[in-house]
Amino acid sequence: MARMKRPCAIIVRDGWGKNPYPQWNIANAVYLAKHPVADELMANYPSVLVHTSGFDVGLPEGTMGNSEVGHQNIGAGRVVDQESVKITKEIRNVNAGMTIALSIASSAIGLKKQYLQPIKEKYATDKKTIEQIIKTRKSHPESSETYAFSGDLRTLSTSKPPIDPLKEIVFTRLSINNRSLSLTSAIAESLEQLNYSIATRNELIKSFKSGNFSFGADIISMYFGLPFGDGHVNQEFGDCIEGMASHNDEIIFFSVLLCKDLHQHGLYTATRFEKKLKSTAPNINEVSFDEARREGLIPENEEYPTWFSSFQEKPKKNENFWRRLCNKNP
Repeated sequence: MARMKRPCAIIVRDGWGKNPYPQWNIANAVYLAKHPVADELMANYPSVLVHTSGFDVGLPEGTMGNSEVGHQNIGAGRVVDQESVKITKEIRNVNAGMTIALSIASSAIGLKKQYLQPIKEKYATDKKTIEQIIKTRKSHPESSETYAFSGDLRTLSTSKPPIDPLKEIVFTRLSINNRSLSLTSAIAESLEQLNYSIATRNELIKSFKSGNFSFGADIISMYFGLPFGDGHVNQEFGDCIEGMASHNDEIIFFSVLLCKDLHQHGLYTATRFEKKLKSTAPNINEVSFDEARREGLIPENEEYPTWFSSFQEKPKKNENFWRRLCNKNP
């Protein structure tokens, strides 16, 4: 049996609302009036209340809605941010992105200071010592010098900073391009490589403790990457230590640089906000890595020259910025 088509109407009642504050019912004309038709519609047909002020209709927070804004949102079928709201949200997203980037950088700095730097330094010192002993024994076979092995066999947990929220903000919410996008991708890639190095080192430590060595090898040859058997060499453990240190340094460097780029974008947006709208812009967060720099925990720019040669600063054109920001999809 064919289904009969019936008309369907969506009715938006302009100026008819529900006051959420009962104490004002004494002055609420809609509440005090008799409205049998409205009562019947509400009782027998689907209905819903919509928020009509502030960010819900693209106005600044706490601002009452109006017919023009309501019609614009209904006609567009989505929330249409007004210009001041677009810029306010841009600045809020800048601050959120900086907060997350700071969190990632701080986590990596702490990992370096507490674990990776001591592990790397001890490994380099111990390896130099054992290589010197081996060299002495070759030149002086009568030497009785011995080496007491005390390798660092602590396992580490993989790093789990909030990279996904950072990608969400930088890639989809901000009207920003070029280096900041590349920095965010680089942080994610370096984090993946760091965790791979940590997991591989943990597996090697597990095999060392179980005595699972290749034929002719022992813990010293496998730990330090020294020749064993018929001249075989396995430097995987040392490579893992180097990988952990270098990839963690990348995370620190890229996160610090991203904080700087986001801060500059925020200041630029705030300046344009005040010039164009003649109003005080929201505050931009301030971040500082001075203490970490003094402790030598942040890599120098010279270690990553391509990041400064590949992305050259160009003067910003205001009209392009405003067009990009105001046409950005929500």
